[in-house]
Amino acid sequence: MHGEDAPGPTEERPRAFAWRAGLVLAATLLALVPLLVPALREARPPRFEVWFFLGSLALCLPVLTVAACWWRWPLDLPRAARRDLFVLLVGATLLTAHLHHTNVDTAPFRYAHKAFADNTGWQVETQALVMRLEAGYYGHNVRFLPNAFVHGLQLVTGDFVVARTIYRLTFGFLLLLAIYTLGRAWYSHRTALLGLLLYLLIYPVSIRHYAGQVTDPMSHLSFVLGMLCIARRRDADLGLVVVVGALAKESVVALAGLHLLMRLHERRAVAPAGAVLAAGLLVVWSVRRLVYGAAVTGTTMSGVGPEHVLENLRAWPLWAPQLLFTVGVFLPFLALSWRQAPRVLRLLAAGLALLLPLSSLRFSWMYEARNFVPASIALGLIAAARLTGDPGRAEARPDDPPGRGT
Repeated sequence: MHGEDAPGPTEERPRAFAWRAGLVLAATLLALVPLLVPALREARPPRFEVWFFLGSLALCLPVLTVAACWWRWPLDLPRAARRDLFVLLVGATLLTAHLHHTNVDTAPFRYAHKAFADNTGWQVETQALVMRLEAGYYGHNVRFLPNAFVHGLQLVTGDFVVARTIYRLTFGFLLLLAIYTLGRAWYSHRTALLGLLLYLLIYPVSIRHYAGQVTDPMSHLSFVLGMLCIARRRDADLGLVVVVGALAKESVVALAGLHLLMRLHERRAVAPAGAVLAAGLLVVWSVRRLVYGAAVTGTTMSGVGPEHVLENLRAWPLWAPQLLFTVGVFLPFLALSWRQAPRVLRLLAAGLALLLPLSSLRFSWMYEARNFVPASIALGLIAAARLTGDPGRAEARPDDPPGRGT
């Protein structure tokens, strides 16, 4: 549909969004407390009463998250199917956490500029530098939300490794549940499950060649939730996801740009989509002004100049397999399904498959395939639909009411 006849964003009672936004912003502010209060920025052993009460609660956070999602996450599934899904998600969460621990966290630190016994040693140093907002620690110090969350857990548990594990289990589960939910926006239960399994298939490749910074899985979760908001035409929710997600990693703002491009033919949708993009860019700019106190340039985005592109290109034997086995393997399915795949999903998949590698080429390291994962998720859903013969829906279905089918 075009022009004024195109549908606007999904209607919703303002009170429902206000409650949701208030909860998310309050949780974000709580996570940032260790960063906002200078006295809390240094890791120290907690007092016994803090460790006993808050530390015990923190240890239960992954279990509480699963229980809360069982109670309130909207899924249109019978109770038995819902139970089986959650069993699979919990098992997959434990699997990904174990793979990350054995393949990344305990792996030798391979970069020559510093000496650590393993990647955990580098993670501990990075955590401290980010919490101090070290101006010269480009890139990491402006993605402080995940680090602040982990640091808060460390303050009440007394151990970085325990805090990191709680964080990865909690957000890892939420990411897997969000991937499944994104698949169900267009496709059947079976197709959504296969899309989830395809993500798990490429996961070991995606975590190769990086030292384990805690940006993910919070950053990946913001991408998936953002795609779900775009699919369901929830502009206000998308703005919330982009604003908060940009504190984990600024690349989520690319979703807002793609959203605006996809809505240009809808007159009523251009202004809300443009407002989301402007809000995301404002957060990125403001955070860099706060941390660096200087103009936002290519260097202050990630600490590298234009010559970094050539450095990345010269390292193609290292990153070419990474890109191939996280994105390239799914591109034939995108081409074969271009006419059948839902418009929003195929445009998101194609846009992210183009923008994320280009962003890595300029601002990051191409061999860190974790940066391509949001594209892999969207592409994997299209591949799953092709393999199952699922035509899907042209438009994403609206939210399922919480508890339906339970």
